[in-house]
Amino acid sequence: MQSPGSNPFLQSPLQPVNARLLALQLRTLLVAVAGVAALLGGFWLMADPLGRQVMHAYALFLGQGHLPPAHVPRLVDGYWGTAHLAFIALVLATVMGHSVGAFGQLKARWVMLLPLVVGVAIVIFAPPTMAGLNVVPSRLERDIMRGRYDAAEQALGIGQTRDDDRSEQAVLQHYVKAQIALRAKDELALRQHGQAVLQAADRYVFGLDVQGVVAQFRPELVHALDVAINAEPVSEVGMRVQREGKVLHGHSVLMDVARLVLGLALAVSLWPLMGLWNQMRRRIVRIQQAVAGGTSA
Repeated sequence: MQSPGSNPFLQSPLQPVNARLLALQLRTLLVAVAGVAALLGGFWLMADPLGRQVMHAYALFLGQGHLPPAHVPRLVDGYWGTAHLAFIALVLATVMGHSVGAFGQLKARWVMLLPLVVGVAIVIFAPPTMAGLNVVPSRLERDIMRGRYDAAEQALGIGQTRDDDRSEQAVLQHYVKAQIALRAKDELALRQHGQAVLQAADRYVFGLDVQGVVAQFRPELVHALDVAINAEPVSEVGMRVQREGKVLHGHSVLMDVARLVLGLALAVSLWPLMGLWNQMRRRIVRIQQAVAGGTSA
């Protein structure tokens, strides 16, 4: 016969079953939170360097290894920002509900079906500037690198941009048009739009202009535009890339490797947490069934 000390779910006057069940649910939620944190932390560390490596591999596949991969800043408007937040909230609610036994014996594959459908819908109907998980090249970047310049301009809605227009949309159009001109070898367009990119980058570096989109410019691409226009870099960003021989903002090869290793370590730590979480979740379901059936757990 089991004693209360050997089975924590035996009924006792001091600790009712429901209180013990609540404690187990809270512990299961903590394990779920730790797993989600490990997943998000690993993804945050790996996404940027992994995305750059994927873009370089794609450029090599297309035979464009001599050019920096195309890049379009990740601009998400209010609607798509809300859609992403709703998707994240739905995933978290599903995981938390599954953690406390809210779905009974329903398998996780069916519980996660609704978030999966929402995620697929976001991917299908996402704007052309949005990359898959910030790793897979966006449709606009693929169009630029594959020489589909008309499709790229239409996707971004590029129109006539005044040289004195320093709005975020105008700077973004200059940035994309300069990349198109670089690949199409259109010297006139390259000088027109490339110079606007170099000026915007210098204004941002020297603190003369605060444009959120400029902060996302790839320094190696600015350097390539600078060299293509002036033969030798004349912009501050171009000269620093030339002098340091690496990407700015700490995006060196060593930093990328360190982030990939740390992100992978966090991702690997997720597997034992998932196993522990699943055992605890299933135990909660069994206890709930026992309590509902009027038997001791």
